[in-house]
Amino acid sequence: MSSRAEPRPPPLLICPRCRRLEGDALQLATVVLEVPFTTGGSQPGPPGGWPALPECETASCDGCSAVYPVVDGVLVLVPAPAGLLRGDGLSHFVTVGPAALALLHGSTDSDPLVRHLEWRSIWGQAHWGDRVQLIDGEGTLDAPFGFEAFVPWLRSLPLAEHTVDLGCGFGRAAVELPAHEVVALDLAFDALRMARSLSAGEAVRLAVRQHGRHYRWATVAGRAAPHVRWICADILDPPLVPESFDRVVSLNTLDSVSDPSVAVSVIQRLCAPGGEVIVGSPFAWQSHLTPDDERPEGDPVAWLLACFGEGWTVLETREIPWWLPRDGRSSLTYRSFVLRARKG
Repeated sequence: MSSRAEPRPPPLLICPRCRRLEGDALQLATVVLEVPFTTGGSQPGPPGGWPALPECETASCDGCSAVYPVVDGVLVLVPAPAGLLRGDGLSHFVTVGPAALALLHGSTDSDPLVRHLEWRSIWGQAHWGDRVQLIDGEGTLDAPFGFEAFVPWLRSLPLAEHTVDLGCGFGRAAVELPAHEVVALDLAFDALRMARSLSAGEAVRLAVRQHGRHYRWATVAGRAAPHVRWICADILDPPLVPESFDRVVSLNTLDSVSDPSVAVSVIQRLCAPGGEVIVGSPFAWQSHLTPDDERPEGDPVAWLLACFGEGWTVLETREIPWWLPRDGRSSLTYRSFVLRARKG
């Protein structure tokens, strides 16, 4: 996929505040990453490419002058970044060590901190379980590495120039995908923050759930991937130019969004002619995530295949098993239907 004679320029970022539809044309304004001067000022990033996000402090729109923050190497590109970061305040607290776990005493299972630690433990292990090492005593993790079956297949894919991973979560697929550049996009800031640190080769602290509200501290070994750019944004309305990517990936997200049909349309729209999409889901619907009237009728596998009919060539389909380790004694088993198709 990377044999193009004229390499495609890096994808542009789009301001989510000021784009608008005028007639049949979508009016877009680009976002420019600002690189700080050593003297304290700032300058735009280099034209035709992206600076490394950890080197940037903000991004600004060249149309409406809106400013978007880069926090811990993650670009927060939503219409109201301050509101999103305030709502995700727990993400800065759960890594501080014993103080976070001390607050669990006297709590209940429905407390926000308890639910956040549980979510972080489950999905952190699912993505990175093969790189987790317990640090508060002897012993190993009994839970399986959730994405074990995905990793070797992702690594075997042909090299792409520009890839976007929509709904990347804690980022394992993004760092494994063969590409010159990957844009990894999700609305969960804490997941992106952890993924960005790991992709910088840093070890990250993770509280691993043993049972109930009992946790053990572990570290996750970093996996250097400097070619991945981490963006906090809505995958149903991503701040990206259509047809900018040679590969569009979205794994295990269709049953986690409010409208899976819109998600499929976004995936198809971002793919460049001749590029490919990889989309997969276990279709484990939950009403609080996907309302009943937004789910496809009948067999979801048949629905997804029908979405990639005319104008698409199906390259392969497969069923991939994976696990979510709930705690030290239980896990949930899923099987995702995965489709890989070429546009045009």
